[in-house]
Amino acid sequence: FNELIIDNFAFDDKDRYWYYLRGFALAMQNGARVYEQSKPLSQLGDEAHDVIFDNYRKKIVVAVRGQKFPCQYDDPGYSVLPVINNELDVPGNIMRLHSCRNDVILFTTDKGVVYSIDKQNFCKPQLREFNSTGVIAGFFDDPSGDTWIIYHGRGLRRYGWRNGSLVFKDEIKHDDGLPNDYVFGGCFDNAGNLWVATSAGIAIFSKTNGDSYKIVRALYGSDLQLENSEALKLAKDSYGNMWLSSLQSIIRFDPYKTTNFKLSAPSIQIENINLNLQQTDWSLYSDSLSGIFQLPTNARLPYYKNTFGIFFKGISSSGSEGIKYSYHLQGLDTSWGPVSSQNFVSFVNLPPGKYTFKVKAQLPNTSWSEPAMFAFEIKKPFWETWWFRLAVILTAAALIVLIFRYRLKQLKTKSELQNELRELETKAFKLQMNPHFIHNALNSIQSLVVNNKNNEASHYINKFAKLLRQVLENSDKNLISLDKELYSLQLYVELEKLRMNMEVEYKVDVDEAIIPSELKIPPLILQPFVENALWHGLSRKEGDKKIVLSITTKLGWIICEICDNGIGRKKAVDSYETFPEGHLSKAVNIIRKRLVDFNQSPGTEPITFIDHEENDVAIGTSVVARVRISHDS
Repeated sequence: FNELIIDNFAFDDKDRYWYYLRGFALAMQNGARVYEQSKPLSQLGDEAHDVIFDNYRKKIVVAVRGQKFPCQYDDPGYSVLPVINNELDVPGNIMRLHSCRNDVILFTTDKGVVYSIDKQNFCKPQLREFNSTGVIAGFFDDPSGDTWIIYHGRGLRRYGWRNGSLVFKDEIKHDDGLPNDYVFGGCFDNAGNLWVATSAGIAIFSKTNGDSYKIVRALYGSDLQLENSEALKLAKDSYGNMWLSSLQSIIRFDPYKTTNFKLSAPSIQIENINLNLQQTDWSLYSDSLSGIFQLPTNARLPYYKNTFGIFFKGISSSGSEGIKYSYHLQGLDTSWGPVSSQNFVSFVNLPPGKYTFKVKAQLPNTSWSEPAMFAFEIKKPFWETWWFRLAVILTAAALIVLIFRYRLKQLKTKSELQNELRELETKAFKLQMNPHFIHNALNSIQSLVVNNKNNEASHYINKFAKLLRQVLENSDKNLISLDKELYSLQLYVELEKLRMNMEVEYKVDVDEAIIPSELKIPPLILQPFVENALWHGLSRKEGDKKIVLSITTKLGWIICEICDNGIGRKKAVDSYETFPEGHLSKAVNIIRKRLVDFNQSPGTEPITFIDHEENDVAIGTSVVARVRISHDS
């Protein structure tokens, strides 16, 4: 009996101990005598798997192999619990039992299903998680009344009760501080701290302000001097002490001293550095080596030695288990990296520059250690080979030849463009257009030629030629189609944007009911107003500049509205003398007279100015020109 393993035990209301013995079924201790229970149990089964004391029924309850429901001890024999729905199918063998604080009995089978039996002896399935079998290692209660279930290899999962059913609430796993996820048991001390035994050691958790738990301390097998951490069990005695049993020993803990013991932070050291995935003689790249591992001080490396493998290790008086690491490569990263248990990091193909690698270590519930550091520099590549110099000389010679040929081509192109300009000047002198516009437009194009912007010069010469051609064609006509007038305006605006060196958003909105090719208007009726908007409204304005030309028809009239977002007429009057185009009022008066004669409607003002203001500040001007609809050619 001394060599047998006690996997679980219970204490009944008659001061008797009950033991579930691994491989030996059940035993009861009454005083100094121990009674093996195989014979009393034989009528129900040949092996027991677990034992508990049910406070509600005041009975010892046993999991018996071959019985689909738990059995109870009726001195001197055993009987199956009187489950009222005993027709319920419960496949497999019962492996674990638990008496909850709400007087419900939980049991699980080797099929991985959890069942409950309430105070009325009604049985129902509660959980089947992870779709696996034999994963539940046990149960224990939370002080709040919740129930913890130990899923072997998956940590702990916490469940609350809602309407007689278990509802998942929380879980604790290796990432939360457990030495590993293979849990053998759990227990709470008098202060409400949760103690958990795993195959790698024990962990202690305290409750946060909410309803969850945080790690306080972890003690690994090496800390506890355990050769074998299997079959660890936790229990609390009547004095509040915590007991840990193993196959070799029993350890008593003072909960207060254990949970309040302040561990010092571990130390950390870099043990090895591989360069380009190889062991490296660092004396080739550094003036001095230091430490027991003979690592370089301020290493200087050629540009192709830029892949590193760095090994490091944390050291603590309690061992190295549970140590976490974080690293930072100054010169590449802006912050510390994520926490990890890995004691190796690699950097591949680092660019040239100066770097400092830092790594620090931490145990659960300790501060971070002072970082260990490794400083190094990757030098930039330096080329001084004869073939590189020869290539530079040959390349330079080739560039000189190409530049010379390119310059000759530019001069030839410039001569051709200047000839075209002279021809355009001859044509322009025949036109009755604003002389300032013609002169300045030609100067702007000439400037593009001088500055070798030949493509742009050619582009604007083409536009200028088209505009002059349009004006020449229409100069002897009384009426032209609306689409030709709009086309001339488009060319004019683009040329004015060039010579004024000003970005303007020019937009034309024509009513969908209008067919521009069929409507006739006098030529160059709208150009002076667009010119007025450009020079007097927008040229002195800061920010975005817009002109919108809207064309609509109403009751036999063509309504042309030119709207700008310029400085307004009042402010523009003060600047009239400074504009190279001079006063445009004469042109406006001429247009008004032309429209009065053309419209033959003395009661209708052909031109109307509208000033736009916002908070007494001018934000633009609109000009509305009214033209009588005419279909005569």
